[in-house]
Amino acid sequence: MTVFKKNKGLFYKIQILCQIFFVICIWNVEEVKSSNQMACAIDMDISTRLYDSQISLKDIETSISKKPENEIIIAVIAQNVSNLDTYQVEIIFDNKKIHFIGGYEDNPFDNITNILKNNGGTTVGFQAVVNSPGVINIANALSGSDETIAPEGTGVLALLKFKILTNDQNIQLLLSNVNYIDSFNVDFEINNLTHAIINPFKKDTIKDISGNGKIDLIDAIIILKKISEINQ
Repeated sequence: MTVFKKNKGLFYKIQILCQIFFVICIWNVEEVKSSNQMACAIDMDISTRLYDSQISLKDIETSISKKPENEIIIAVIAQNVSNLDTYQVEIIFDNKKIHFIGGYEDNPFDNITNILKNNGGTTVGFQAVVNSPGVINIANALSGSDETIAPEGTGVLALLKFKILTNDQNIQLLLSNVNYIDSFNVDFEINNLTHAIINPFKKDTIKDISGNGKIDLIDAIIILKKISEINQ
């Protein structure tokens, strides 16, 4: 009888442990599922910002063409987030090809608002700093932990300003170590990342079609005649 009671007690303990293990597994599956449903992207042209609330490339330009000495401002975009409270993002770049000037939470003058402020929240501790050569660490958080003001959907995490140093092809800007933390302090590692590149600026030229050794009005007239013939 005593042996039976001991075995019965052991059975209940094993059963409870199995239930706990099952709950943990389900929670981990849901967490992975949720993290896979969120994303992060680099937008090289912030003049168009009608982003989808879900994950898409609408109005997200992943490449841009610029000359050396040109300055650019790009946006880091969170996509399809849920209950976002805190975030961390790293940008990896070649500091011999582009120079990082500075990072900004948002830009009220151009009506660009940080996603954390979408529901009237205030932020603390925004940073966009170079902790090591060629790596920018971006971080920001809501003041307090309030699910009612934690944003959903898609929006701007940071604006970054660079200066182009070379005329090289395919200068890369790579996202890395992206983490979103919700108001319950659940940390999601984001692996759905859209990187970006910078290419040399190529100016369109009109060729010497007439063959007179120079580009002039005659070449323009020939082009117009050809266009007229095509349209007839």
